[in-house]
Order: sequence, then structure tokens, then C-alpha cells
Amino acid sequence: AELPQIEEWFEFVGEKLPTEAEFVAGTPYSLGTVQRAIRTLVEEGLVERKPKLGTFVSRRRRKIDSPWHFRFLDADRRTILPVYPTVVARVSNRQRGPWNDFLAGDLLRIDRLVNVNDEFNAFSRFFIDATRFPVFAQVAVDTLDGENFRALLNTQLAEPIDRICHRIAFSRPAPGVAKQIGVPADRPCTVVEIAAAARNGDFLYYQELTVPVSDRRLELADPTSVHHPL
Repeated sequence: AELPQIEEWFEFVGEKLPTEAEFVAGTPYSLGTVQRAIRTLVEEGLVERKPKLGTFVSRRRRKIDSPWHFRFLDADRRTILPVYPTVVARVSNRQRGPWNDFLAGDLLRIDRLVNVNDEFNAFSRFFIDATRFPVFAQVAVDTLDGENFRALLNTQLAEPIDRICHRIAFSRPAPGVAKQIGVPADRPCTVVEIAAAARNGDFLYYQELTVPVSDRRLELADPTSVHHPL
């Protein structure tokens, strides 16, 4: 049996759920049914158990639809694994870096932790001119979780993204990224630099994707677009 009322007991991220005994007392369901329902919510990432503290509401994760850059392949080398990006920071970026090879001026940086099929985490740093594309700065941060930034950007453009450029390095993660993806700071990772341009050659965004060593392949080429090397 299901426990459909369980989500009516909580509304806010971080809120503590009643105990299993309290659920049983307040609903017509048995202890076994309550335990199975909560276990399902844990597996789906909707709630998390904290030893000695209880069960708490997690930030609801969203799977990205039709990923363009987060294309991790299953063992059959064809199936795209589900990925769940979560925004962990949205900040003004005045530092210089490889993104300045493509973009100028003060930029907005959006950091995302990318859960890959519940197997490992990658990390994305996305740079864009928010003056030109204000939607990235104006919408609530949590609405960007699981958002396909390319699709969001296309809604702002008269013409779609036409060209993707890649640069790949095997190097240490940027400061702070190693902790986010759970690897030692001195452990090399695959770092993919991505720049997207419109048909007129105007670059629109820059993205840096840090991927720890794993058995999963990352497909860089999207068959729906034309890719050119830098």
C-alpha cells in the first residue's frame, strides 16, 4: 500500500518529519507501510535520515531533460544516464580566467553540483552575461535546479546556439570544487571547458565541467548540432 498523505505532513526544506510512531498514530496505515513509504522517499532523495536526529525534508531534486553537456553514457554506450543538477551558488564573477577567452565584462557565475545516476557527483561552473540575459539572475535559485540552461537561453534568443567548442584537460579541480565532488584536492579530474556560440559567431556562455575518475563515458558531441574544435 502507498502512503499518499505523507507529503502533506511537510512543506519546507529542512523540516523534520514526525516519527514513524507518530505517522502510524495519525494515519490508518500500519508501521510496515509507513516504513516502506519513508524508505521510498529516502531513495528518491525527497527526505534524508540523520542519525540520532530524525528524518528531514530534502531539497527536491530535478532531473535535467535532454542534457546537452551532461551526457554520461551507460554501459551500452548509448543510453544517457539521468543527471540531477542542483544549484549551490549564484555569484557575481569579476575574476579573470579561461572564460575571458570568450566572454568580456562582469559575468554571473552559477555553480551546480551534478549528481550522475546516484553514482558520483560532477561539478559545473556556468558563466554568462546577466545584463544581456537577465533571466539567469532574476529567477529564484531553486527554480534553476534541473534546468536545461541551453533551452532557457534559447528562449531569450532570436536564433539558436549553432556552435559548441570544447577544451579538455586532466588537472586538479579548481579551489573548493574537490570538496563538492568528494575527491582529494590533489587528485586530477577531467576538466571540460565548453563555450557556446550563435550562428553569427557571438559567444553566449562558458561552462567548466569537472568530472572525477569513473567508469562512465562523457559524450562531448551532441548529434543535433555541429561541433568545431577550438
